[in-house]
Amino acid sequence: MKIRSLITMIALLAGLLATSFCSAQREERQEVANKEEAVSAKSPAVSLKSVGRLVARGTYEVSPSAIRGKRLTISPGDGVIKPSDGVVKVCIGHWDGTACNGTYLEIPIQN
Repeated sequence: MKIRSLITMIALLAGLLATSFCSAQREERQEVANKEEAVSAKSPAVSLKSVGRLVARGTYEVSPSAIRGKRLTISPGDGVIKPSDGVVKVCIGHWDGTACNGTYLEIPIQN
């Protein structure tokens, strides 16, 4: 009887240790992922013209991997085609013709 309860207790302790080890690894991976994606004012900048693909007049598609860890800059002087309404539309993800599968931005461009 004592041997059976001792074996059960060892199995429970091993399970608890394995569970806590796995959750600690998961938290560590999440922290690393959050640090990699953080963007600050000192992060390198890329222009919309260099990473964006023009899909319609004034509408651009940008791959998320092209701007990961970087600042996306949009300025009137870098050759961005402006639409008649003065608002540049950017889809960070995939443009599906009528909808953005990702993050959709509308950015007013002033002359």
